[in-house]
Amino acid sequence: MPDKDAIRAELELTRAAYHDLLDLAARDDWTCRSGNPDMTVKQLMWHTAWSMGWIAGSIDAVKSGKSVRAPAFLLEPGRRLAMRWLARNATPELAARKYDEGHAALLAKLDAVRDDEWGLEASRFGEVRNVAWYFSHVHEHFEEHARDVRAVVTPRAAVADG
Repeated sequence: MPDKDAIRAELELTRAAYHDLLDLAARDDWTCRSGNPDMTVKQLMWHTAWSMGWIAGSIDAVKSGKSVRAPAFLLEPGRRLAMRWLARNATPELAARKYDEGHAALLAKLDAVRDDEWGLEASRFGEVRNVAWYFSHVHEHFEEHARDVRAVVTPRAAVADG
């Protein structure tokens, strides 16, 4: 059985790390290409913030047994296009607010998970996921994209800070 206190602590640490990285990105070139050549820093930071609410919604969907099926060849191009579109007007301030809203929603979901719900599963875009997986995925997802942001933001910010 997952430890809710440990999950909450990891979510809080990830939130702090997101905001630290967002502060660096906001001081640097928000619109530059990231370490992921398909996305800018702005797009990755917005994607990470936006995903918090999506994860919260996915927990509800998994708990109700709702699966999502889509053709595999459409998934990645669809995600890239969606993030470009959703991030078009993003600012660091909006990204911070979006992340915090999703974070609060996830904490509410965490408080509401009953002991018998952690293992509930549903197929989501070709992968079988359970409730526990979504909570553990938050930090992993952040780090995946933070590496690409740090690849371009941290070195320039460190040089500027002297």
